[in-house]
Amino acid sequence: MPSAFRITEVVLYSLANFLPYLLLALCPFWNHLRFSKKQTAALIFVLTLCQIGIGIEVILFDSAHKAVLSILSTLTYAVFYCFAVKANWGKLLFMLLPISNIANFVVMFSKCMEYIFFPEQALQPYRITFFICTICVQCLLFPILFWFIRKFICPVLSYKGSNTIWHFLWLIPATFYLIWYYHIYFSRLESTPTEIAIRIDNSIFLFFVNLGALLVYYVVSRMIQEMNTNLELKLKNQQLSMRNIQYQNLKERITDARQAKHDLRHHLKVIHAFVENENYTELKNYLQEYTNSLPLESPICYCEHPAVNSLLVWYAGHAEECGIRMEANVSIPAQIHVSDPDICVLFGNLLENALEACLAQNSREKLIRVNGGLQAENVLVFTIDNTYENPISKTNSGAYLSSKHSGEGVGIASVYNIVAQYDGVASFRYDDKMFYASVLFGTA
Repeated sequence: MPSAFRITEVVLYSLANFLPYLLLALCPFWNHLRFSKKQTAALIFVLTLCQIGIGIEVILFDSAHKAVLSILSTLTYAVFYCFAVKANWGKLLFMLLPISNIANFVVMFSKCMEYIFFPEQALQPYRITFFICTICVQCLLFPILFWFIRKFICPVLSYKGSNTIWHFLWLIPATFYLIWYYHIYFSRLESTPTEIAIRIDNSIFLFFVNLGALLVYYVVSRMIQEMNTNLELKLKNQQLSMRNIQYQNLKERITDARQAKHDLRHHLKVIHAFVENENYTELKNYLQEYTNSLPLESPICYCEHPAVNSLLVWYAGHAEECGIRMEANVSIPAQIHVSDPDICVLFGNLLENALEACLAQNSREKLIRVNGGLQAENVLVFTIDNTYENPISKTNSGAYLSSKHSGEGVGIASVYNIVAQYDGVASFRYDDKMFYASVLFGTA
């Protein structure tokens, strides 16, 4: 039976080798947890007890199922991480694999330090000296890692474009993981794990592998930040376009009002002359002709929401000028729990795509159909359907390619991102005549 001190040694090592890395991995997703902070803390406590129990069983009781327990420990860690964090699986791997690489470096470098200062204890597994060396290395390394994650990794994880990019970015840390794993374990099959860990050249090699990985993450971060900047500029341009639309609409209303006032003066003079001459029959005929001459304008109010209405008015007018029939049945109140920029980007991108698809048609009737509104008081649902003629291209992962430039369409990527912020869904499908875009998300 192991002594209480030996059990304490294993417990301390299990804590040092698990809890700091879990908290570091959760740091970028602290505002994207699936549960409340208290519930997540309770789950972490339970998971920590499980990890300690597995460590005691493997290290102290010479279990015949060491390999199975080791795999179980890794699986419980990974399952908890994916279960507790609400994010794309590629993002989770992109964060989890570097943390795993760093954890392995800390273990190896700490064991090397222990061998230098406590050579006898270093040949024994998980002594208190190993725990002390591990804490020292973590105290030196973690402030730098925390700064690097906040400065460079978090901007990557907050990328607002298409999630398709995460199907590939996670391969970067996975590659570095395989490099060191092969070098350390498969190139020295004759050595035990302890003999491998106490060699200073292995620690140096692993240090440069992690340093190279951080350099690559830095380059990726700068690229992603530039992409985010371009996307934000596009959104700001759309907001400026919205304000310009509202200004043009107001300007047109003022011009119409002035013209109507000017014309009304002439009509009143004619009416006054008919009344003075008591020529009521001619007055009746004149009023009838004037009424018939008034233009039958399409409604300028599609819904109560001012920003969405301005968009619909502008696109309806533009569609009419281009010979495109646009049908709109939208019921969105003036006040909803969705920011004006977000809802304008949603409607603006989809209407712009629909209009461009219709403009590219050379035959058949051109049609844009917009339907939507609030359902159950806090669920916004709308669809934008349009005819099209040009072939639709998609990547192998299902992302739609842009018709204006090479690569994925920015508009649909923006729609996916905004809908995800409100825990909603966006779907796109098409047949041989129509393209159907549907969006649903909560506004509460």
